[in-house]
Amino acid sequence: MKNRINIIKKLFKSWKNKDISIMEKYFSHNIVYKDWSGTRHNGKENVKKCFIDKNINGNIVQKLSINRIISEKNAMAVEWYFKGMVNILKNCVEQNEIKYSGVLILDFDENNEVMSIKEFWGMY
Repeated sequence: MKNRINIIKKLFKSWKNKDISIMEKYFSHNIVYKDWSGTRHNGKENVKKCFIDKNINGNIVQKLSINRIISEKNAMAVEWYFKGMVNILKNCVEQNEIKYSGVLILDFDENNEVMSIKEFWGMY
Protein backbone atom coordinates (compact mmCIF):
# COMPACT_ATOMS: atom_id res chain seq x y z
CA MET A 1 0.00 0.00 0.00
CA LYS A 2 2.81 2.44 0.85
CA ASN A 3 4.29 1.99 -2.63
CA ARG A 4 0.93 2.78 -4.23
CA ILE A 5 0.56 5.93 -2.13
CA ASN A 6 4.01 7.04 -3.34
CA ILE A 7 2.97 6.35 -6.94
CA ILE A 8 -0.17 8.46 -6.49
CA LYS A 9 1.86 11.34 -5.01
CA LYS A 10 4.25 11.14 -7.97
CA LEU A 11 1.32 11.21 -10.40
CA PHE A 12 -0.11 14.33 -8.77
CA LYS A 13 3.31 15.98 -8.79
CA SER A 14 3.65 15.13 -12.49
CA TRP A 15 0.23 16.69 -13.17
CA LYS A 16 1.26 19.87 -11.37
CA ASN A 17 4.64 19.95 -13.18
CA LYS A 18 3.13 18.96 -16.56
CA ASP A 19 5.46 15.96 -16.80
CA ILE A 20 4.14 12.92 -18.68
CA SER A 21 7.26 10.77 -18.18
CA ILE A 22 5.85 9.32 -14.94
CA MET A 23 3.08 7.67 -16.96
CA GLU A 24 5.60 5.52 -18.82
CA LYS A 25 6.78 4.04 -15.57
CA TYR A 26 3.51 3.47 -13.68
CA PHE A 27 0.69 3.10 -16.23
CA SER A 28 -0.23 -0.29 -17.65
CA HIS A 29 -0.02 -0.54 -21.45
CA ASN A 30 -3.78 -1.28 -21.49
CA ILE A 31 -4.84 1.40 -18.98
CA VAL A 32 -8.42 2.72 -19.19
CA TYR A 33 -9.08 6.31 -18.08
CA LYS A 34 -12.72 7.33 -17.69
CA ASP A 35 -12.88 11.08 -17.25
CA TRP A 36 -15.49 13.15 -15.40
CA SER A 37 -17.73 13.37 -18.49
CA GLY A 38 -17.82 9.60 -18.98
CA THR A 39 -15.44 9.62 -21.95
CA ARG A 40 -13.17 6.55 -22.05
CA HIS A 41 -9.54 6.79 -23.08
CA ASN A 42 -8.09 3.35 -23.80
CA GLY A 43 -4.38 2.54 -23.78
CA LYS A 44 -1.32 4.36 -22.48
CA GLU A 45 -0.77 6.45 -25.62
CA ASN A 46 -4.37 7.74 -25.65
CA VAL A 47 -4.22 8.54 -21.93
CA LYS A 48 -0.97 10.47 -22.45
CA LYS A 49 -2.55 12.39 -25.35
CA CYS A 50 -5.54 13.24 -23.15
CA PHE A 51 -3.18 14.47 -20.41
CA ILE A 52 -1.35 16.70 -22.89
CA ASP A 53 -4.62 18.10 -24.28
CA LYS A 54 -6.07 18.83 -20.83
CA ASN A 55 -3.07 19.77 -18.74
CA ILE A 56 -0.20 21.01 -20.87
CA ASN A 57 -1.82 23.08 -23.62
CA GLY A 58 -2.36 26.42 -21.88
CA ASN A 59 -3.62 25.43 -18.43
CA ILE A 60 -1.87 26.77 -15.33
CA VAL A 61 -2.03 24.79 -12.08
CA GLN A 62 -2.00 27.17 -9.12
CA LYS A 63 -2.80 24.58 -6.48
CA LEU A 64 -3.24 20.83 -6.58
CA SER A 65 -3.49 19.00 -3.30
CA ILE A 66 -4.37 15.56 -2.03
CA ASN A 67 -6.79 15.69 0.89
CA ARG A 68 -6.76 11.96 1.63
CA ILE A 69 -6.11 8.54 0.15
CA ILE A 70 -8.23 5.50 0.93
CA SER A 71 -7.12 1.95 0.15
CA GLU A 72 -9.13 -1.22 -0.43
CA LYS A 73 -7.42 -4.29 -1.90
CA ASN A 74 -6.11 -3.28 -5.36
CA ALA A 75 -8.03 0.01 -5.46
CA MET A 76 -7.07 3.44 -4.15
CA ALA A 77 -9.41 6.42 -3.86
CA VAL A 78 -7.90 9.90 -3.84
CA GLU A 79 -9.80 12.97 -2.70
CA TRP A 80 -8.20 16.10 -4.19
CA TYR A 81 -8.53 19.86 -4.75
CA PHE A 82 -7.54 21.90 -7.83
CA LYS A 83 -7.26 25.63 -8.44
CA GLY A 84 -5.93 27.03 -11.68
CA MET A 85 -6.32 29.05 -14.82
CA VAL A 86 -7.87 27.09 -17.67
CA ASN A 87 -9.08 27.59 -21.21
CA ILE A 88 -12.83 27.05 -20.99
CA LEU A 89 -13.13 26.72 -24.77
CA LYS A 90 -10.64 24.84 -26.93
CA ASN A 91 -8.15 27.16 -28.70
CA CYS A 92 -9.36 30.08 -26.56
CA VAL A 93 -6.72 32.63 -25.53
CA GLU A 94 -8.69 33.94 -22.56
CA GLN A 95 -8.31 31.93 -19.37
CA ASN A 96 -10.63 31.72 -16.39
CA GLU A 97 -9.88 30.80 -12.82
CA ILE A 98 -11.49 27.55 -11.82
CA LYS A 99 -11.70 25.66 -8.53
CA TYR A 100 -12.92 22.15 -8.11
CA SER A 101 -12.56 19.13 -5.90
CA GLY A 102 -12.90 15.54 -6.85
CA VAL A 103 -12.12 11.89 -6.41
CA LEU A 104 -9.99 9.55 -8.49
CA ILE A 105 -10.37 5.80 -8.19
CA LEU A 106 -7.26 3.98 -9.33
CA ASP A 107 -7.05 0.21 -9.81
CA PHE A 108 -3.60 -1.38 -9.64
CA ASP A 109 -2.38 -4.72 -10.97
CA GLU A 110 -0.04 -7.11 -9.15
CA ASN A 111 3.00 -5.18 -10.51
CA ASN A 112 1.70 -1.90 -9.03
CA GLU A 113 0.91 -0.51 -12.48
CA VAL A 114 -2.23 1.61 -12.78
CA MET A 115 -4.80 -0.37 -14.81
CA SER A 116 -7.70 2.06 -14.63
CA ILE A 117 -8.57 5.56 -13.45
CA LYS A 118 -12.09 6.84 -12.88
CA GLU A 119 -12.45 10.58 -12.35
CA PHE A 120 -15.27 12.44 -10.57
CA TRP A 121 -15.30 16.15 -9.71
CA GLY A 122 -17.44 19.18 -9.07
CA MET A 123 -16.80 22.91 -9.45
CA TYR A 124 -17.04 25.52 -6.71
